[in-house]
Amino acid sequence: MKKIILVLALSLLLENNSFSLSLERERYEYQQCVQILVDGGKSFARSNKYCVCSVKMTSEKYTDKELDAMVSKGMDYLNKKTQSIAKKCAKEANAK
Repeated sequence: MKKIILVLALSLLLENNSFSLSLERERYEYQQCVQILVDGGKSFARSNKYCVCSVKMTSEKYTDKELDAMVSKGMDYLNKKTQSIAKKCAKEANAK
């Protein structure tokens, strides 16, 4: 079941253009996101829903290079820049 959800989630992320994250980067960010949330006690289903949303929105807004630049400035900076994405996706995933 988890494999089906993962394949579905990754297929949603395939809507790639030249101003978005690479497919490899989307997969990496998705896997990291799910791992962090599940390790933090969230269910896989909610984590998956949140992470698909988060990666999709991040990919629509940033390139690999832009995301790397934000990461290099530290997690506080990255969290501040992506706060609106996190809030919207948390609401969609009904995360608490």
